[in-house]
Amino acid sequence: MSVIEYKRGVPEFEDESGNKHGLLCETVEECITDKNGLRLDRKLENIQANLTRVSTDIDDTINKEIDKKVGNLSDLTTKNKTNVVASLDELKQGIDKKWQFVPKTPNVTENPETFETKCVYSVEGALSTENGHPYDTEWDHITYLVYGDSHENGEGYKNIIAINHTGRILIKSQGWNWWNDWKEIINMNSISEVVLNPNIFINPNFKINQRGQSIYTAAGYTVDRWRIYADSNIKVGNGYIELPENFAILQLIENFDDFIGKPLTFSASTNKRFAKGTLTINANSQEYFYTGSDFQLYHVGNAFGIYSNTGVVVYWMKLELGMVATQFVPPSPAEELLKCQRYYYRWNSIRTEEDRYYVAFPSYGLKTSQVENGNFNMTIQLPVPMRTFPTISFDDITGYCYQTDNWFDITNIIASQSYSEKDNKMIHLIFYSNENLPAGIVYCELSDSSRQSYLAFDAEIY
Repeated sequence: MSVIEYKRGVPEFEDESGNKHGLLCETVEECITDKNGLRLDRKLENIQANLTRVSTDIDDTINKEIDKKVGNLSDLTTKNKTNVVASLDELKQGIDKKWQFVPKTPNVTENPETFETKCVYSVEGALSTENGHPYDTEWDHITYLVYGDSHENGEGYKNIIAINHTGRILIKSQGWNWWNDWKEIINMNSISEVVLNPNIFINPNFKINQRGQSIYTAAGYTVDRWRIYADSNIKVGNGYIELPENFAILQLIENFDDFIGKPLTFSASTNKRFAKGTLTINANSQEYFYTGSDFQLYHVGNAFGIYSNTGVVVYWMKLELGMVATQFVPPSPAEELLKCQRYYYRWNSIRTEEDRYYVAFPSYGLKTSQVENGNFNMTIQLPVPMRTFPTISFDDITGYCYQTDNWFDITNIIASQSYSEKDNKMIHLIFYSNENLPAGIVYCELSDSSRQSYLAFDAEIY
């Protein structure tokens, strides 16, 4: 049905049979009431009357009601005040920018002072101080981190951190309308001066030389812990070794397995130059830390050292865990001697006023234990526990028996057992002689009348 006309203000409608009817209400609004019985058309009239009285429209009224609940949009610090959602979105983007740097790749001629804040710039190539970079160089890679605040006219408070490919860090700051100069705050050299990693090498400056030679010609161990693998002429001084051309000297690292898969840095000071390099160590590979025309720093499995191409004098070498060559500090001679004696311990004979040589036991005229079959036993205490149970070597040691008042030759010395199995420090020795010594307790003097002799305990790595 539909409204067709008004009569006396009363609308009528016509049904399907053509009969006309009058409506009780002039509009639909008249037919709707609220829970208090107030007709909707009356309610709308009241609202319009109120709006007319305060000279405003319904949108303003609704906005004021919203403002009472959530605050005034006009009070927001955002540029976008269209609605709450837009303002919140702008705030979120601002927060994201504060916590995230936007990566950019500028031209090397661009001045870092013009870089935007909250951005990371990656610059590679020839750098010039004329373009605002920290230093002049034909090539470098620098990462610039820019933060702070800046304005369209270039003023503001901005900080720039520059980090180059070697880990050198510099900083430059803006104080509103002026800039200070670049300042270096850290580099690898300053790190190495502050942080001192321990040296994995033992006797790194070659000052411990228990074997006592000034020139080593045969393959084997030379100054303590350093080994050569072929006959040559290795000269030894006070704190240096001199290698001929095409020759190497190496140190075998006991706990090598602890360093497999980790970065090690090898550095060395020579008469040619200071050299260094870093490697992540593989188990059995031959790898080079540094290669030069005159020498190389390398390792083959657990053997680390230097190979001389043209002849070189080596003052010290350092092997350390990590990727930075920290400063070399000469070790304490006393502490280093004890470290060396864990691998090799030697008693050299000393010359007396009587022009005789005595093996430097704790005292000569040693008290020995029971003599059996002309041989005698002795138990000695070493200064430090040895790496493993040692083998014995000696040279031209003779004995003197006070009871028989005669000299006799020492034909062999054997380390038979350790009385402290945990530390190999108390060693039992058996001395074999060509003399029928008397039974019982004897006092013996071990010496050589003509030249220097020795008794050595060897627990080196071979």
